[in-house]
Amino acid sequence: IVPVLAITFASCKKDRVCSCKVVNAYTGTYTGVAGTKPADSKYDYKFTVVDASAITARRACVHTKEVGDESQGIKLETDTNCSLE
Repeated sequence: IVPVLAITFASCKKDRVCSCKVVNAYTGTYTGVAGTKPADSKYDYKFTVVDASAITARRACVHTKEVGDESQGIKLETDTNCSLE
């Protein structure tokens, strides 16, 4: 009975909230004529994974890191760290 209950609860589908923290950081030496490089920024956001099992929600709620192409001597690095609430 215990394994059946464990599988039942693990596969329970419901709406699940994913909370994310994003950091945009500029790296490198700015060579543009407009002045200084853009300021780093941080922000948070949440999204709902609708009617999902815990496994599906965890797959949708991930940590990513992206590095953009260099422009005027700098690169934008975006670090998005998400977790289920």
